[in-house]
Amino acid sequence: MQPPQSARADVKALVPPLGEEHYALTLTSVQQVLSSPRVTHLPVTDEALLGLINVRGEIVPLFDLALLAGVAANPSSNFAILVTTSQGPAALGVAVRPESTELDEKLASDGPADAPRVYPGGRGLVTLLEVETLLVTSRMGLPRAN
Repeated sequence: MQPPQSARADVKALVPPLGEEHYALTLTSVQQVLSSPRVTHLPVTDEALLGLINVRGEIVPLFDLALLAGVAANPSSNFAILVTTSQGPAALGVAVRPESTELDEKLASDGPADAPRVYPGGRGLVTLLEVETLLVTSRMGLPRAN
């Protein structure tokens, strides 16, 4: 059951443009944005796994956010969005620096509970992605470096 419209709060989000599409991640799931991450590529992996990055001594998997969102693969990952999941930290690679914004909850699309929420944004519609669904549930758990 959703709260009444007047009780809904705006959603603070990070919006990484992916080609012509705009997606958002809630700021509560984002730890930081890294510029020019050094990626260690793995010889045989899922195509969405770009490789591993070292974040303050912790090895973190770097995924192609565009590919996970169903958009064409990123040609490069100039930025890594470090996120928190139930399986530990992960990073999402994007080509363009994401911008922070507030999405007006009153204007969000109403749809099935399991469908992504869509908001009007400054440059078109913005789809809110759930990090847990994107990386854990749909991928049967994150690959971890031990």
